[in-house]
Amino acid sequence: MTTSYQQLILSLLTLASFSTLRAQAQDISSTPALACPTPESGNGYVEPGELIRELYRLVSAPAGASKNWTRLRSLHAPNATITFPQHVGDKLHATTYNVEQFTALNDKLFGKRGFFEVELRQEVQIFGHVAHVWSAYASSESVDGKPYTYGINSFQLLNNGQYWCVLSATWDGDVTRHNSIRDWAGLPNASTP
Repeated sequence: MTTSYQQLILSLLTLASFSTLRAQAQDISSTPALACPTPESGNGYVEPGELIRELYRLVSAPAGASKNWTRLRSLHAPNATITFPQHVGDKLHATTYNVEQFTALNDKLFGKRGFFEVELRQEVQIFGHVAHVWSAYASSESVDGKPYTYGINSFQLLNNGQYWCVLSATWDGDVTRHNSIRDWAGLPNASTP
């Protein structure tokens, strides 16, 4: 094989590779991107803050009451994640759940006792079709009960051009370790909630 023939073959192979890559890139770009599902009852949220307040309403209920998990699912993007952090000694452990796993965990932890979470403060940052929401909360076992913990939720949201949905959520609820939670939420400084 002559050198010029080898160069021709190499050039043709390179051209074929680029054509294949371009075709694959076009396939990827024409594949539908991650979008918000159609909310249950068709009620989506055009404002991130309202979506977050609805999430608090959906996870709150007295002992033994069923929660509207269908509605909660409809407010999350496909493959959304909820990361549950746990302080163990001086270490932080985190377990990531999908929405189905989260609802099962919620039922297990709070099915036999009341759980109410209310928002204390919210800060929303929007850039195009994405948003981040910081949301301070108080948790109690009854509607008017004394909070047994406070914390801050962190939500990442996506807007599909019509309404917002949750891509991911996590929180930190250990106010005894983090005065910044109390400071940001405007809570009095104390060693216990």
